Amino acid sequence: MKRFLLSIGLCLLTAAVPSSAVPLTWHVIGVWDDGGVLSGSFVYDADPGPFGLYSDVQLFTTAGSSYAGESYFDESPGFLSGSFASAFVTDAGIADLTGTPALGLTYSEALTNAGGTIDLFAPDTIEAACNNPTCFSAGAAVRELTWGRVSTDPSAVPEPATGMLLGIGGLALWFCRRGRGRQQS
Repeated sequence: MKRFLLSIGLCLLTAAVPSSAVPLTWHVIGVWDDGGVLSGSFVYDADPGPFGLYSDVQLFTTAGSSYAGESYFDESPGFLSGSFASAFVTDAGIADLTGTPALGLTYSEALTNAGGTIDLFAPDTIEAACNNPTCFSAGAAVRELTWGRVSTDPSAVPEPATGMLLGIGGLALWFCRRGRGRQQS
């Protein structure tokens, strides 16, 4: 029985050791200066390379008083997106992106694989049009964000489960050690 408890304790302690960070889904919400809304999500992985990797982009802007709104599914191929800023276009498969709608997000803190909530820099988060074939930069803003943030789903961070596994594993080891001490007396 003691060996069984020891085995369970060691398994639980091993399972509680955090593995490498996984990419997280970041949810976006914001309000444009013309009354339109920014919403949607993207997956960001901070691990590969110095700038991280964006995937599963699904960002949407609704119509306001000065702009009709767009759907963004691709990272801009010419803009060097990273943990502090990113740019998205409606279709990165177009050979010449000049004039294509572009969405630029600027974060108040670096995106990480740890999750949390991060404000968007309101005047620097814009919706505009690409002014060159690779969309390295955008032209004058069509509209600017007045308020916005990105956040991860709190249920995706397994901290309580990790603590519980450590506690159960520790108790199992304590019971094994306690029983061993009684046999020696």
